[in-house]
Amino acid sequence: MAPEAPVDEKYRLTGDAARELERGHASWYGGQFHGRRTASGENYDKYALTAAHKTLPFGTIVRVRSLTLGREVDVRINDRGPFAPGRVIDVSQAAAEALGLIGAGVATVSLNVSDTLDDATSPSELTRKIRKPSRRPAAKAPAAKLR
Repeated sequence: MAPEAPVDEKYRLTGDAARELERGHASWYGGQFHGRRTASGENYDKYALTAAHKTLPFGTIVRVRSLTLGREVDVRINDRGPFAPGRVIDVSQAAAEALGLIGAGVATVSLNVSDTLDDATSPSELTRKIRKPSRRPAAKAPAAKLR
């Protein structure tokens, strides 16, 4: 019995196990958002391989391939966006570096997802599976002390 693959390897998309979801432009976001809360509720980490997509479920592993340079990287969806016309994904600074996107700012990419993701049978079904972030009530300010 072969030892179980490390977590990073287990979720990599390879060969026939992946299908193209869409093509379009990718952009990236970096330092100005580092530490801020994402739509999934976790803090943005510019050093992590994460991304924002308009509809894919949080936690989805997506292979982003630069059609210009041929580089690719697997990212985990943890935020919503991009909101600029023609853009299909915003990647973290670390993912942008892996794709060679830092200097250009925007590149044409293809997005691939696993065929086994949530038993989805088509890209349109996959993009309809949207998980809304939980909304916690705002913390109440402490009551003023009366003297």
